[in-house]
Amino acid sequence: METKQVRKQFVKKTTGPIHERQPKIVGLGGAMVDTKVNLTEDQLKQLGVTTKGGSMLVNNAKELNAMLEKIVEFVGEDELLRVPGGSGCNVLKSLSALGANAGYISKVGNDKMGTMMREALLSRQTQPYLGVSENYCTGEVLCLVTPDGERTMRGFLGATLDLNEKDIPDLSDCHHMHVEGYNVYDKPLTEAAFKAAKKAGLSISFDLGSFELVKNNRDYLIEVISKYVDICFANEEESTMLFEVDCPREALNKLSELCSVAVVTLGKEGCIVKQHDDSFHYPAVNRIIKPVDTTGAGDLFCAGFLYGFLHGHSLETAAKLGSMAGFHVIQSLTTELSDEVWRDIKSIIQDRRKSDEYFSVVNQADPQQPVLMSIFRWSTKLIHNNQF
Repeated sequence: METKQVRKQFVKKTTGPIHERQPKIVGLGGAMVDTKVNLTEDQLKQLGVTTKGGSMLVNNAKELNAMLEKIVEFVGEDELLRVPGGSGCNVLKSLSALGANAGYISKVGNDKMGTMMREALLSRQTQPYLGVSENYCTGEVLCLVTPDGERTMRGFLGATLDLNEKDIPDLSDCHHMHVEGYNVYDKPLTEAAFKAAKKAGLSISFDLGSFELVKNNRDYLIEVISKYVDICFANEEESTMLFEVDCPREALNKLSELCSVAVVTLGKEGCIVKQHDDSFHYPAVNRIIKPVDTTGAGDLFCAGFLYGFLHGHSLETAAKLGSMAGFHVIQSLTTELSDEVWRDIKSIIQDRRKSDEYFSVVNQADPQQPVLMSIFRWSTKLIHNNQF
């Protein structure tokens, strides 16, 4: 699908007050509570993790709880941080924080974590399309963070296992659907969602999810991306795994043959984007600052990029917005950014001169000094000079 067609499709209904006047974006994925904990490399090995990074599912809640019990033995219960998450949920909440009209489709258990998930969506003004499973608890992901900021995830889908075609709401008032890669573990649901979205005239974005998922579903992913997806996101490992190549640029070229807009993130090297014959590299916001935790970086990049692109900005501006959101979240132990940070990101994008000054400050920040202090001094100067 041509990029102009994607945008035309996206802005099909824009009359009405406030959110009704804005294009509506819906997401489909797991409603997962993230349990985050800092571990040493040795502790990670004691949990049986032989390859650091990425994300894998365990077979049942008992297996996940056994791993959790071992973690508590290592660090104690007080060191666990539980936050509502899941890849798709992070994307849609972040889109709402940027001002988009967004909703999230998933399923939770009849438990406290399910209530936590619903309240988290509502707190960001994200419409919760959450069914309730009577068979499973709310899904949970263990986010194991090592001293280098790298995260390794192990999760149990829980109530998401009960998510099915009947849980997909009427999409007639929607304009775009974002689908997280982990849905591929339920192929009938994934295809039902893609078909429902296309039938309703929606454009579709898709995030590959993890290199383990890609490794086990290569042929299927290539098929569904080619058939349904307009905008596809992958990181370097996922993209090269998908096409069994060594070079991410080669993987980008192959991915762009399957969809209208292809995006490959490269960590501290930024991202590469291709739309038909046009491609570009966008550098990371800051390559000096050591990340606190990389959990959610890809999700917030997706949110920033989608908000920029689907609201009419150029691909370069969309990449900038995604990079800024991803940069901020790796400085935090949670996947949530404050309202103030989101407002700053939006205002910077809307003003080219502010954007250039922002990047100059962030990229020159002293690695021994918290970068947010540098940003604070920059924003204070602009406020003092009445430039906001």
